[in-house]
Amino acid sequence: SSGINAEYGAREAFLARQEAEDKQGPVHNTDNAPSTPRPNDTLNNSSVPVGGPTSASTPNQSTKAVAKLSDEELQELIKDIDVDDLTLSDVTEEETTKETGNILVEKRERYFMLTGIKETEKQECGDTINELGGVHLTSSTFDPKCTHLIARSPNRNEKYLAGMGCGVWLLHPSYLSASRAQGAWLPEEPYLWVHFASSLRGYNKALASASALWQGRQAFTGWNVMLCAGSKAITFKGIIECGGGKVVQSGPPYAVLSHITHALIDPSEKTSTTVPMDALEEAGVPLLKLEYIPDYLTMGATQEVLDKCRISGLSCSAKRTRESSNETVAAKRSKT
Repeated sequence: SSGINAEYGAREAFLARQEAEDKQGPVHNTDNAPSTPRPNDTLNNSSVPVGGPTSASTPNQSTKAVAKLSDEELQELIKDIDVDDLTLSDVTEEETTKETGNILVEKRERYFMLTGIKETEKQECGDTINELGGVHLTSSTFDPKCTHLIARSPNRNEKYLAGMGCGVWLLHPSYLSASRAQGAWLPEEPYLWVHFASSLRGYNKALASASALWQGRQAFTGWNVMLCAGSKAITFKGIIECGGGKVVQSGPPYAVLSHITHALIDPSEKTSTTVPMDALEEAGVPLLKLEYIPDYLTMGATQEVLDKCRISGLSCSAKRTRESSNETVAAKRSKT
């Protein structure tokens, strides 16, 4: 520690002497030993007189300000710099722009799917996507990698509903032809189906009007679903999971789990008789028809939508009892 203190003291003395020289000229050596030139006392091999600058060859204040330190002095001045103190301000603008640019390029990768497009038009659409640097996904079901869905018309099919829930761009086909004419991808917003909704009717118009409702976000985040949908279960499971939700049960045996948030049920399915509807209702889990998914995606989580699609566990039990009784009566009549 004594060596470090000595080094520190020597450096402080050197800096103080430099500051004094800048204000008053070189400090006289008060020791008995003859004075020796110091590194900053020389420039172009010309000595600075001990008594101060006396000729034009002596560096003036501005010259001394740019005089280079020796390697040893430079090391002395920078050896205590803590690299942890460096911030983004120490990164060059070029480097920052380059990094930001790379991130933007990654975010702007375009994965396209088509729905409702005529077979004779699919090839041209695919060619346009590839020519402009996009990726054409040709799966018959919705691909979670999709970022842009080109729809001939909004409808309640699996691709369109999954695209809504996933928050992708839901675009009119003219987006492809306009981008091709421009030779580059155009901004998507003017080609959202919401801007073409006036040409539609009924439920298709409602779906078009909602094309921007979930754009850029997932509709089912935080959902843990019990799903009783028979042969439709795979489709609804895909839509929910693409939108950030989880299907925790999709077939019997069904059980009341504490983390279930929604129960989606098709009462016409025979397996619905195994769903503990009364217990779910008592636990506060909403019992909802399958229609709740497209209605929720179209209008959001409104009380109107909830009331329209809600089913009662008690009423379902009574309905199943009546159906069972009717089947028994019909069976007896067939025997007589």
